[in-house]
Amino acid sequence: MSIFRSVALLLALLSISSAMARTAKHHSLHEAMVTIEAGQSAKIFGAIDDKKKLLMTSISQHFPPFFHEIHFGGWMGGKSAGAVFYTGGAGFHGVSFQAGAGHMSAKNDSLGTFWQFLLCLKFNSGPLAFGLKHFSNGTKVFEHNRKPNHGLNFLTLSVTV
Repeated sequence: MSIFRSVALLLALLSISSAMARTAKHHSLHEAMVTIEAGQSAKIFGAIDDKKKLLMTSISQHFPPFFHEIHFGGWMGGKSAGAVFYTGGAGFHGVSFQAGAGHMSAKNDSLGTFWQFLLCLKFNSGPLAFGLKHFSNGTKVFEHNRKPNHGLNFLTLSVTV
């Protein structure tokens, strides 16, 4: 999907966010919420692979300003992989950051281990969010020898239902 089509889709989804925001406000505090997220990989932060598509479903529970999530899904393209991750994070004024760890079903040219870290930055507008997800096995931080670790990065669009 080209960047222009992605932006057009984002603008179309944001135009309906006010109606959806009324629905999202009906969630009570601490109630589990489901998010569906999709995105395209991007060659940023040293990544070499930009031909993958991410699709994940997440279940989250919020304790403002904190939250935790479990993610199920994976990516398609090249060597596809299923993934399960657990993250925790905090959100302030429509911006959230989360970090966690998980397992993927296949190694690939970018990630040389089954166990990965996940970092995510999201910009929220009601039930819609635009985000950046970074998967890594931590070679550069922890200086271990389980390479490759070019990381996988995805620019994502998500909706919470």
